[in-house]
Amino acid sequence: MAADVQQFLVPQRGGESEETVYVPMAQAPRQAVTLVVRTRADPRAHAELIRTEIWKINPDVTINTVETMEEFASKYTVALDVLTAILGGFSVFALLLASLGTYGVVATLVLFVVTLQPASFRRPGPPTWTPCWCSRRNEATERRAARKGFGGGV
Repeated sequence: MAADVQQFLVPQRGGESEETVYVPMAQAPRQAVTLVVRTRADPRAHAELIRTEIWKINPDVTINTVETMEEFASKYTVALDVLTAILGGFSVFALLLASLGTYGVVATLVLFVVTLQPASFRRPGPPTWTPCWCSRRNEATERRAARKGFGGGV
């Protein structure tokens, strides 16, 4: 009997683990077998010792690949790493576009306020930050203001 077993490095959809049955190797022989060994030191340093111990048990066994768990796991997570890099690049590009858009809006506002506002409607002194569409007056509004007793322009 075994407890919960994680079969895949990346969790599958649904989050439910499939039922697993363990069968002795003598009943169901396989051509390829994976041996996982936990070490406290560098795993590569113990590789030759593990090979000799396996060959003591069965000298006909062929050992194809010796790799660390990080190397083994990286083969299966490379797609996630590539996806993360692509999404990171798109996020930097989106941030650049947003900053350029903000810069364009602010530059246009400054252009309208400072340079396109007619000189006759500007107040003396440094430019004010009143948008030009709020401070424009035409001849009709000047006449109305004069009739009401408010005098001339600003």
